[in-house]
Parts: sequence; structure tokens; C-alpha cells
Amino acid sequence: MRNCFIILLAGLPGFVCSCRKTTDPPEDKVLKITAFSPDSGAGGAVVQISGSGFSSIVPENKVSFNGKPAIVMAASPTSLAVKVPMTAGDGKIFVQTGAASVRSFTDFSYVYTVSTLAGGDAAGFAEGKGADARFSGPVGVAVDGIGNVYVADNGNNRIRKIQPDGTVTTLAGDGSAALLNGPGSLALDATGDLYVSGDGINGVEKVTPDGAISILAGVQNGGYKEGRGPEALFNGVLGIAIDKYGNVYAADLGNNVIRKINPLGVTTAFAGNHVSGYVDTYSTDAEFSGPIGLAVDAAGNVYTTEINNKRIRKIDPGGLVSSVAGNGQFGTADGVGAGARFDFVPALATDAAGNVYAADRFNCNIRKITPAGVVTTIAGGTSRARAFADGAGPDARFNNPAGIAVDGSGVIYVADVMNNRIRKLQ
Repeated sequence: MRNCFIILLAGLPGFVCSCRKTTDPPEDKVLKITAFSPDSGAGGAVVQISGSGFSSIVPENKVSFNGKPAIVMAASPTSLAVKVPMTAGDGKIFVQTGAASVRSFTDFSYVYTVSTLAGGDAAGFAEGKGADARFSGPVGVAVDGIGNVYVADNGNNRIRKIQPDGTVTTLAGDGSAALLNGPGSLALDATGDLYVSGDGINGVEKVTPDGAISILAGVQNGGYKEGRGPEALFNGVLGIAIDKYGNVYAADLGNNVIRKINPLGVTTAFAGNHVSGYVDTYSTDAEFSGPIGLAVDAAGNVYTTEINNKRIRKIDPGGLVSSVAGNGQFGTADGVGAGARFDFVPALATDAAGNVYAADRFNCNIRKITPAGVVTTIAGGTSRARAFADGAGPDARFNNPAGIAVDGSGVIYVADVMNNRIRKLQ
């Protein structure tokens, strides 16, 4: 590009034209990401980002992985050493230097690290911290906004509470089936009230933060009936979930219906028509076959799994039922939509980005389903091996994971039934 200007010389006719050429910044000053290594890793791992246009002053470079801020450890004009943020997930690397910004062409693949939050080898009952605590077949988990984890301790007929430092206490129940009978799935509302389903409950119970237990809906007698509180009848409630308005959803296994319980305790049919089958359509015209796991995302979409259809189904706020992933055949194949396979998924959870996480019990692994229906195995093997091992996601081992929850920062908690432990993925 040329900028021209006129110089008038006193006493001389005419003019002199001077032209000055300007150019774009030199290539080595343009902000670029040309490569990063390694291309996968766990939280805390160091990644070298190669490129150009970076600042040699560390704070002047802002880096994120999949939208999560990272720590820049060292910088030069052509290289950044960056620490991977915990629970980053898969996604692009983003770099901002000054007013310029750029993102990587390819995704960084995040590797979860699996650890044990609480529990030990043998089934039993013991309060304590971390490995000193004992559970007996924990099957459900929920997590609150400050990192407390709640556990449906099925064999002990208790609801347990794990503080962020791993200290385990009992919130509700005394071991008697008369008070809590085989608690299973848990859901937590914004006020700290817990909702509980389970083997002998056949409905939904409510547990307050001080441990008081009451009936929200249903009684022990089986059947099907709409109504308020104990007037409603269910036929085997396992999965439950709660939305931001305080509505509780229950997977009514034997009736093949997803039920909705409003904050006043009134139960109605939400989706399904009592027929055991597979039909995607609107609301009570849809068909399910053994619905068991439930989760609700921030947008109000309800997700469910089924014993027989082996799919992840979605019910949007308008009542439309669709299939997100799975094809009705059991297996442990990753893939997109119907290209994926599951076995027995008793529990689901969602994160703030709309991803769905599945505890695939008989496959002994943890699966992730993106909003686009892409299914990956993030922890546990693909050999269905029932074992115990902490470590990097692919190397970790579970023994019948049955409950799953995700906190606000993306940390995943799993109730590992036969290992009698609560596991943590981050």
C-alpha cells in the first residue's frame, strides 16, 4: 500500500510527490498456532504450543482449553508452555495476545484422572475419612454447590454425606428398612432438599438438610394412578431427576412411563403410554421399554435410559421424544448417534455445556455423549472387566458403576457398587 502526499516548495513552481510504502506485520509477528504437543493429556499436564506472535511477557498471553482458562508457565514469541486446566474436556485451544486472538485447528483430547473419594474394599458400615469409611453397595450420588457429595447407601439403608475433604457421615436413616428401604437414585434441589427413590420405596421420598424424611409421592403398593402425594401409585421407581423449577421426574419402570411430580407433590404422566416399545414422538404417545436412568439439563431437556431399548432418549421441553445415541443392541462401541452401543445404563448426569454422562454398569465404564450425539468412553476399559484401579481414564477400572453426578466445575462422581467406593473423575 502507498501513501502519497504533496510538498509545496516556496519560490519554486510545481510540486514534489513523495510516496511511502507500508506493509502488513512481518509473518513472524502474526499470532498463529502451528502445533501443540502432546495432543492429549490430563489436568495439570504441560502442553507446548508452537506458533508466532506470542508475547515473551507471560501475563500478556491468555490461553484456554475448551473455554477453561489455563496457566501459562513460560513464554517466548514462538512458544508457550501451558498447564492443562482440570476437567477441561475435549476442545480447541484458544490463545489471546494483546488484541489478537487465535484458536487451534484441531481439538485437544482431555484424559480424565480417576481417584477414590471415599470407601474401601469390603462392604460394611463405618463413618470416617476417605478409605476409612465403609459403604454397602452405594448406588446413587448427588453433589451440591459447595462440593458435598450425597450417597444412597443401598445395603445400609442410609443416605451418607461426604464432605469435600472426604469425611463421611450419615445424613438420614438408621439402617432400618422401615425408615429408608434400599435407597437408590438421588436428586438435589436448589434449597438443599434431597429426593430419593429405591428398591422398597415405590415412589419418591424427601430428605431435608437436617435429615428429616417424608413422602413426596407414592406408597409401597404398586400400580398406576395420578394424584397428590401418597394418592399417586408407581410400579418400580428407580431413576429420578429435578429441574430448575423444582419439578421431580421419575422413571416408572414397570409402567413404562416417565412421571412428573410438581413442587406441590402432584404426579402426572410426562411421557410414555404404558406400552413397552420403542416409538419416538410427542409426550404420552411415545413408547419406552423399562425406563431406568434420568437426568435434566439446564435447558429443561429430560434424558432417560431404558433396560430394553439400550438407547439414550431425550424429551425436550415441548414434549418431543427423540433418540440421542444407541441403536438397541448391547455392546460398548463408541460412535455417533446410532453408531454407539450401550449395555445397562442405570444413571445419567449432565454438565453445564449440555453433555450427558452415563454410568454403563455392565460394561464397567463411564461414557460421554455430546449434544451432537458423539459417544466416547472417558473412563474404564472396553473389556467389561470387573475390577478396581485408579489412574488415567483408560487405565481405571470399575465394578458395576451405577450412580453418577457432575458438579459445577465439571468434576464427575461415580457410585461404584461392587467396589463399595465413591470414585472421582477430574
